[in-house]
Amino acid sequence: MITRLRALRLKICLAVWLGVSSLALAENFTVEQFKEKLKEWPQGKNPPADSHRVEGRIQGFDKQLLRLKECDISFVGKAASKLTKSVQNVEVRGTVVRNPDTFKLEFLIESLTPMPSDAETFASRKKGLKGESAKKWHALADWAEGRGRFYKDTQLLGEASDARDEAFNIELKEIPADDPAAMFLLADRAKARGAGVPSPGDDCRDAINQPWRGISRCGNVTSSSPWKRIAARRPANVRRCSACCTPRWNCGCCSCGSSPTTAT
Repeated sequence: MITRLRALRLKICLAVWLGVSSLALAENFTVEQFKEKLKEWPQGKNPPADSHRVEGRIQGFDKQLLRLKECDISFVGKAASKLTKSVQNVEVRGTVVRNPDTFKLEFLIESLTPMPSDAETFASRKKGLKGESAKKWHALADWAEGRGRFYKDTQLLGEASDARDEAFNIELKEIPADDPAAMFLLADRAKARGAGVPSPGDDCRDAINQPWRGISRCGNVTSSSPWKRIAARRPANVRRCSACCTPRWNCGCCSCGSSPTTAT
């Protein structure tokens, strides 16, 4: 009796271990990543019998079929019938097979889990960033920008732009008042990442001559804020005054009256 009980316990433990191991070995993909994975499998051949998890936005579903946005492969299984119209994102677990009739790849659903929408995920992550570093704001902007571009979601791209502006604003406040070179560098990075749109008609020379700390105190950093316009409008021959280190144009003298010197 004791031997049978031990054997039964061993079987239960083994089953649990195999289940956990299978779960742990499942590769996780977004739809964008999964599409790249599919390209690795030779056409006409059966894919590896590996377990996968794929997360993405729902395009449509019925009792046996699930389609994800921007994904050509069909997700097949009775679990699709458990979805409701209120669910926007889902994580699907299963394996990829080749349909013997159509020779097309299909994803056989083993289980699925409703996930928060991208808008909900963004709001949740943003809420936790109060008082956090610029690096974490950049990470949020990167995530939203990547998802927004893939799904052609203009609203999410707008949220990404706001998060990017906040990240650069945090960096801006950390620059010392007497370090205009760092200000130029930050403005160049902001322009390269598409943070802000130049406003034609603004005189960049006047913006450069403003006190740098005054620029950073504008409070609301928008697409027309001076530090972004400077990066967009300034020429490559901006130099610094040898006396006060104020950035100035190559033509004309600094407002302090000193002779010009080439910036490093």
